[in-house]
Amino acid sequence: TQQMRVKYVVDSTMYDKDLYNHRLKSDKDENDYYQDLIEKVPESVPSIECPYCHSKKTKKISTTSKAINAVI
Repeated sequence: TQQMRVKYVVDSTMYDKDLYNHRLKSDKDENDYYQDLIEKVPESVPSIECPYCHSKKTKKISTTSKAINAVI
């Protein structure tokens, strides 16, 4: 409970309030840093390319188109 925390931690001679606050700030700074990195990552867009000419301007070939081309 809060009373036990105060009695055994905060009132202890080994407790350093400045060091504790520094740790909290460091943790917050680290979390903010990683959150910024996450927000900067672009959404994944599949990059499909033609195996022959390596063009990125591709589109999916429909089943109907495949069937028509197989008959011709």
